Amino acid sequence: MRNRGVNNDKTKLAASVRANYCLKKGNDMKKLTCFKAYDIRGKLGEELNEDIAWRIGRAYGEFLKPKTIVLGGDVRSPAKP
Repeated sequence: MRNRGVNNDKTKLAASVRANYCLKKGNDMKKLTCFKAYDIRGKLGEELNEDIAWRIGRAYGEFLKPKTIVLGGDVRSPAKP
């Protein structure tokens, strides 16, 4: 099986989404904190919104061209402060 450089692709994906998201007026790269070491996650309305989720999905499809995509969610209630 050929190594497709997945780590390199993930780095390109994150950089592309950050750059494109920050081109919109009022978006600061420092505010885009949803990219973690091995996943993309964050609080809805604070770290993630519909726009950034769409951009991540589009960039993922363009860069990696996957045949199958698996999405996961957390069913736990959020912790109270």
